[in-house]
Parts: sequence; C-alpha cells; structure tokens
Amino acid sequence: MLRVSYFLLLKYFVHNFCQVNIRLLPRKNVILEALNMNLLRIIVLFLLLSFTTVFYAAQSLQAIHNSADPVLDSIDVYIYVFGSPYDTLQDVSFREGTPFVVVDFPINLTLDIGIAPGNSTSASDTLRSFHIILPVGATYIGLIQGVTNTSQFAPNPDGLDISLNAVINQNGRITSNNPGEVDLFFVHGVTDAPTIDLKIQGGATLVDNASYGDYSSYFSLMPTTYTVDVTDETGNTVLYSYILDLSNYAGSALTLFASGFVDPSSNQDGKPFGLFAVTPTGDVIEFSTVTDIGNPVVNAINSYQLDQNYPNPFNPTTTINYQLAMDSEVELTIYNMLGQEIRNLVQTNQPSGNYQIQWNGKDNSGRDVASGLYLYQLKTPEYVQNRKMLLMR
Repeated sequence: MLRVSYFLLLKYFVHNFCQVNIRLLPRKNVILEALNMNLLRIIVLFLLLSFTTVFYAAQSLQAIHNSADPVLDSIDVYIYVFGSPYDTLQDVSFREGTPFVVVDFPINLTLDIGIAPGNSTSASDTLRSFHIILPVGATYIGLIQGVTNTSQFAPNPDGLDISLNAVINQNGRITSNNPGEVDLFFVHGVTDAPTIDLKIQGGATLVDNASYGDYSSYFSLMPTTYTVDVTDETGNTVLYSYILDLSNYAGSALTLFASGFVDPSSNQDGKPFGLFAVTPTGDVIEFSTVTDIGNPVVNAINSYQLDQNYPNPFNPTTTINYQLAMDSEVELTIYNMLGQEIRNLVQTNQPSGNYQIQWNGKDNSGRDVASGLYLYQLKTPEYVQNRKMLLMR
C-alpha cells in the first residue's frame, strides 16, 4: 500500500530549507548560529503544520496494467517523491489492477512514476516516466498501455501514437453515484483497433466513437446481465460481442477497458482482443465472448492464464476463471498459507478454451474453512500459476 504521511514531508522541508538558510547565517558566534538554526526550524515547522492542518486531504489512486506488449508481460513501477526513491511495485502482471490506495500527500504534490520491465534490477531500467500532480481530494485511475517499440507492431488504423503511455482519469469513482446501480467508464486500450462504439444489443449506445487512448465519461447500468456489441464507428459492423454480467456489482464503480490486439500475429503474438473490468478492490473481470463477427482474426486461445477470483474478498462463494492454450491434464487446487491442500476443484483432462468454476469456501470434506488468506493454483504439464484470495466470513 502506498502511504506517505505529511510528517515525512515536514521532515523533508525542515531539513532541507533549514540547511540552505543556515549557510546564510553569520558565523561570528556559534551559540547565536545554533539559536538561529533552532528558531528557523521552529518557524518553518509551525508554518508547515498550519498549512497541512488547513489544506491537507488524502487522495485515492488505482493503477491498471493494460500494455499488451509481450516485453511488458509484467512491469515494475518505481515511485519517486521529491526526486528520491520511495517505493517499488514489482512484477505487476498484464491485465492486473491494484486496489484503490489512500495516499497521504498534501495538495499539488508531483509524483514521478517510472515503468520498467518485470524483474528489472533498478530504476535505470525505466522505459517511460510520468509526472503526476495530485490535487486535493482527487480519485485517480491510471492505465498503462501502448508498446515499447512501435516499429515492431501494427500501426493504429487511425494513425494515433501507440508508444507506451498512461491514460489517467482524474475524476474516478470508488462507489456508484446512483444507489443500487453500477457506474462504469470505458478505456480504449487496443493499439491496432479502429475507432469503436459499445452498444447494448437492442438498446442504448454506451460509448460512441472511442479512439485508441480515449476514455469515456461514466454511465450507469442496472446490476444485471447484458449482451454488448463492439462495433465500428458507424455502429453498423459488429466486431465482437460480450456478455457483461454485472449482477454482483450493485453500488460499485468499475473501469471497463478493451485490451490486447485485434491481430496478435502482427503484434509479436501478444494476447488477443478482450473486454475486461477492474473493481475498486483490484479484481479483474474478464467478460465472455458471445461471437466473433465481421472480423478476419478469430479470438484464438494462444496462452495459459489464471485470473484473479471475484469477488475478492468473498463470503462464502467466489468465481475463478482460467484459460488453457491446448488440451491438458489440469489441476486447480486451493491451499492454505502453510501449503496444505484445502480443496481440489479440478483434476481432469480438458480441451483448449476458457473455463469458470466456483469455490464455496468448503474443504475436501465439505466443512466450512476459516476466514483468512488462501492460495489457488492452476497446474498443467506446461504451466503453473498461483494467486491469492481472501475469505471473510
């Protein structure tokens, strides 16, 4: 969790401001110099405490990794405060979101954010840096997207810049402004996709003429299931259709985003086009494809993947989605934090495709397990991945 208190900032300002001004004091009398130094520190401390008492307010931040560049299958995020290293978020996976975090900064503080490939050795490996100013009381949602070397990827059909960048919504939401409904905003993050619309089949247009890098204003939907078409900008040609099941998200605000590539074969065999959402707790929802119409590139399954469960935290039931690149002998198992098996959910041979299974919080003997943190593992002969989930009874 990213958290810096204003006391850290006071310490920084007092130390540096006073050090600069002490050198300007007369050095004729050591005692006078010491008194002047202490007096100056007290004055600065008083002024800064007064400032933060009146103007201090916390901000909320959420980050989402949406760069489909295979080089950035995972990223390291270097965070600088006042030009000095503060924290590093290591190995953030593609299509992974962080929970909202409260950042204890005073107003108008500039953060320097550096993005480097996963498993980087230091901030010198940073590929792109961003300067973010955090206004008082803001709720920021940022998506990292684009590619590192544009010459190795298909160009954007609209001629837009696809280099690594950040899309930041400075008016994000954690909860819905409409009680009982779901608030969503949409981000177009597919570098080789044209301008698109999102339309409910037989209903309203949710997003109109979104080009790569655009994000929409918030719109509200009732917490039920919708079939949503992704169309070209005319609204006449359906490119993809998805099932949006929002039944578990009443009262919440979600970030809806298009991700991957329309044509993976022309983009370093990156992951294919998909529609996803991130919850305020950082859970990633992958929406199922209904059909693939009017697009010459089929959404082929070309990789293994274990998604974050949702909801998370949960009580008592949660859903786990996973993806198989080929016919495989599959095991999906729940473990406690001591590595002891709690529940074997899947142990069979399955063909390539997308799968979904629920865990009801019970062990192999049918007994309810205690609240706490658990691991779940997807294992095939070619692939192993673990994720964590939190049961709160």
